[in-house]
Amino acid sequence: AVLLCTEAPITLFPSILATPPSLFPVLDADGVLKPSVLLAVEAADTAGLESILIVVPDSAEAAFQRVFSSKPPPPSVMASLSAMQQANARRLQSLSSKIR
Repeated sequence: AVLLCTEAPITLFPSILATPPSLFPVLDADGVLKPSVLLAVEAADTAGLESILIVVPDSAEAAFQRVFSSKPPPPSVMASLSAMQQANARRLQSLSSKIR
């Protein structure tokens, strides 16, 4: 799968100064706030795709790397999360291995 996460339209100013629009939080069907691009990544994974390429502008690369890091959250953070949040953190970590 190829996901294009391009620059944001100026109509989203000033929000785009803090967060790339593809990382804006949206509420999924389970009632969990997730970056919007994560919904597309999860759909691609559910469809059985083994590799997912996310194309981002240079200015957003660091933010995407933070979200799709292959490192687990620190133990102190994991301990403070609910069981559902811990499961989501593990799922995000496993999805990160498919991101290119």
